[in-house]
Amino acid sequence: MITDISVNVKDQEVDLSGEHLDGLSNNDVVFLWIYRLYSIAHFFPKNVLTTFTNLKFINLNDVQFKLIEEETFFNCSKLEDLSLSFNLIENIPAKAFSNCQGLKKLFLDNNKIESIE
Repeated sequence: MITDISVNVKDQEVDLSGEHLDGLSNNDVVFLWIYRLYSIAHFFPKNVLTTFTNLKFINLNDVQFKLIEEETFFNCSKLEDLSLSFNLIENIPAKAFSNCQGLKKLFLDNNKIESIE
């Protein structure tokens, strides 16, 4: 479990090391939830999708997430559920989720969205 993440700079990488249950690895991680009580993530941590390549569910609700760029979710072909509610997102680029072929649910409610390209 990672309990404290602060991502205040674009393209910032975070320490994603931690212990897994016996016999499991980063490839077995399918759910990521960054919880606001401990974390502020203005930007999506650059190395999450390359570290956890089999993520199916990401919850970034209420962490002051600000920016989605075309390459933010570049390696998420297995992602099914992405929750970005209660954040500060203002713009959704045209190709923001183009590499997310498996995406079934996208939650963007309670943001400051001004444009969707």
